[in-house]
Amino acid sequence: MKLNLTVTRKVVIGYLVVILCGMIAVGYALFSLHEHNRRAEELVGVQFHGFTLLRDLRQNLLAQENLESQLVILQDPQILELLERRTGDLDILLTNMKSSILPDYFSSLPTMLEDYVLRSRRLNQVFAEKNWQQASAIAAAETAPLRSRLLESLNDLRPRHQDALNADLKQLSEQSREAYRLTLSITFIGILLTVPITVKVIGSIRRSVRTCLLYTSPS
Repeated sequence: MKLNLTVTRKVVIGYLVVILCGMIAVGYALFSLHEHNRRAEELVGVQFHGFTLLRDLRQNLLAQENLESQLVILQDPQILELLERRTGDLDILLTNMKSSILPDYFSSLPTMLEDYVLRSRRLNQVFAEKNWQQASAIAAAETAPLRSRLLESLNDLRPRHQDALNADLKQLSEQSREAYRLTLSITFIGILLTVPITVKVIGSIRRSVRTCLLYTSPS
């Protein structure tokens, strides 16, 4: 069955096709933008937060190492206050780490850190009792070796975390380009679909003009 469409209907159909494809393209673009923002927030919340934790942990451990050495030599109570403050900061970092969503390769770090915090508090207590000889022995046998292992673990985690971040950023960039290409493709398809209708409309108009000219021309 052949449909005889008027020029007006053909124009309307052409516009509807363009509008429909435009709405699909806009909808897909908004969805892609939402996914892009969600993925970017995930990167900030997980990957970049992981870098911040690694940096703060490293700085804290190195500061504690320096303060312990000074306290053993100088036996100054003011240095103990700084060391206790650093231990408190480390406890806060531990709590933050436990409550954060981090990659799987961070899994062994909280246990090591928790053990270190407990030993540091014990050492600080011995320092507070001014038992310098015992404190020196505990520092050499317990906190210093564990701190060294923690620093080695942080050194191993940083390049691994950097590689994971680079891979995620690359994937995010590829997804954005793919979404952009697909949005353009949908729009282009919509334009192409209107071409046959446009050609028919122009043809109908030309035939109508010729017909009018034929009937209005003098004999």
